Amino acid sequence: MAARGADVPEDIDTILLARMRQQLPPDAIAVLARFLERGGSLLILTDADFTAAPFLAEDSLFNAFLWQNFGIRMLDGIAIDTLSNAGSELDLLSYALSDGSTITARLNDPNDTSTRAMFRVARAVQIDDSPPVSNGMIIATSELSYAETDFASVLNANQYEFSIEDDIAGPVNLAAWAFDETTGARVVLIGDTDWATNGLVSNPVGNSILFTDAIRWLTGFGEELVFAPEGRATNLPTVFLSTQQLDQIALLTVVVMPAGLLLIGLAVWWIWRRA
Repeated sequence: MAARGADVPEDIDTILLARMRQQLPPDAIAVLARFLERGGSLLILTDADFTAAPFLAEDSLFNAFLWQNFGIRMLDGIAIDTLSNAGSELDLLSYALSDGSTITARLNDPNDTSTRAMFRVARAVQIDDSPPVSNGMIIATSELSYAETDFASVLNANQYEFSIEDDIAGPVNLAAWAFDETTGARVVLIGDTDWATNGLVSNPVGNSILFTDAIRWLTGFGEELVFAPEGRATNLPTVFLSTQQLDQIALLTVVVMPAGLLLIGLAVWWIWRRA
């Protein structure tokens, strides 16, 4: 489309950019700029990638466009959270939520832990304190978090350690929204793609809530339609366990249960021998 100099068709209101593997060229950015100027909306999902020219690298043209026009952009940092996670400090659970949009209204129900969204190896999002348009945080990590800037160490060796000189202290934004009241353009920027894939979009339920409510906000159908995730018995529910609980399970299954079976076997053998 960009190569032909064509614009986005008028009947398209929202565009999803996900799993992009290269930076957008200037002509593609120009097409999206015209789309936004007429009131279009973007849902942008991006992953941690340390290749030569990844999509939405911190110094990329499209990232600069988002910062200049909407006051949000991606940072070259992977969020690490020692408090709010699903067993791994890279599997992040939604902690702090926005109070400036309707996207998070149904997330983090205190009576239902499955309503928390979960991201895997998520990038940090920066939000301008003096933005050109209305914007804000959607989801952020806890205070016991930071953004690791050494992508290769995390993705190749699963190693990370906070460096006050190189890394970004938390809390870390994982998702942000922006709304241009003049043009009607809306943007949702999220630093992970895995949460919206088939295997995770409905498990935990919070992921499907985030996806449907983000689409509802982007399209402006919030007062016309009500989207809700439907539970389906297609896979096992997600259970979040602490490190201590995982250690207890390991002790039970690796030591206690085998030892118990061994003792029972010895008792049966001893009784049989005496008989």
